[in-house]
Parts: sequence; structure tokens; C-alpha cells
Amino acid sequence: MSLILDALRRRSADRGGDDSAVGRARADAVPATLGYARPPKRQGVPLRTLFFYGVAAVAIGFVGLTGVIAILSPSAPPTPAPRAVASSVPRP
Repeated sequence: MSLILDALRRRSADRGGDDSAVGRARADAVPATLGYARPPKRQGVPLRTLFFYGVAAVAIGFVGLTGVIAILSPSAPPTPAPRAVASSVPRP
């Protein structure tokens, strides 16, 4: 196994560099020769948007957790109906 890995290391060292950088440079050069500008690099998501998404996620989480607890919690026991007091006086 180590013979194979050694051979692969020697083979990649003989090439003398990274071929992917050369290919990438050629890929960028072709559209430039045709008049296309290089696309601008993206800076990422603005902090305001990240803050909004964070607040929305926390709110949805609390609402969802409240809903799950409400659905899974047992219902309150029914209140017993008041008993009618039987009068000791017989009806005529």
C-alpha cells in the first residue's frame, strides 16, 4: 500500500504545480476575451438579514413549542355538577 502512495506522491511532484489553477485561469480568460466582465465577488448576507432570520427562527420555535405543549398536555378534569339537595319535606 505504501508503495502505491509513494508512487502517487512522486508522480504529482513531477508535474511541478497545481494544474487546477492553470485550468481556472484559462476558464476566466475566455469570457474576458469575449467582452464579459468577471462577476463581482459576493460579500455574504447582510447582518440585518441575519438578525431578522434569527429573530424569526426564535419566534417560530417558541410558537411551535407552545403549540406542541398545548396539543400534548392533558385536558383539565371536568368540574362535577352541583348536586341538588333533597329536601326532607315530603311533597303533598
